[in-house]
Amino acid sequence: MNKSLKSNQIKIPKNITVSVDKITNEITLSGNHGNFKLILNKNINVIINESDYIVLEVLNITKEDKKYLGLYSSLLKKNLKGISQKFKLNIFLNGIGFKVKKIENNLVFKLGYSHDIIFGIPKDIEVSIVKMTQIIVYGSNWSKLTQFAHNIKRLKKVEPYKGKGILLKNEKILRKEGKKNKK
Repeated sequence: MNKSLKSNQIKIPKNITVSVDKITNEITLSGNHGNFKLILNKNINVIINESDYIVLEVLNITKEDKKYLGLYSSLLKKNLKGISQKFKLNIFLNGIGFKVKKIENNLVFKLGYSHDIIFGIPKDIEVSIVKMTQIIVYGSNWSKLTQFAHNIKRLKKVEPYKGKGILLKNEKILRKEGKKNKK
């Protein structure tokens, strides 16, 4: 067991307030676009500097504590970014007749089935429809946002022959060649 001090520093944006509860070892981030709470491992100490940095420290460096230190610093960085400026994902509907409409807190999809698919929008995610085939989703929590986008993608998976389905922006489709006629 190595007894040296290991720490990570995370810059706090100007519009974010950070508070630490030393008893429960919980850190709370709050900003313009939401709040985030994270309960840290008891081996990790949190210090907030006067120079607007969150410092995560671990005294006894073990393999497990290094993993926690990296995990917590990446979670805090990601959520600091999401709370200060929202994340954005573009979703495209690719196929003839594929359409989406927003009605109240629901998305109504026409995806070539005999019925419309109604998909609920969570409270902490904003949805805007640019065209009938393009959706932009915004959210401060990256994991909830990507989970929501992938749940939408599951409604119509991309088929490899013509590329029809629901895709994210910059997503590559592995296209297959169709049958060839014998002459």
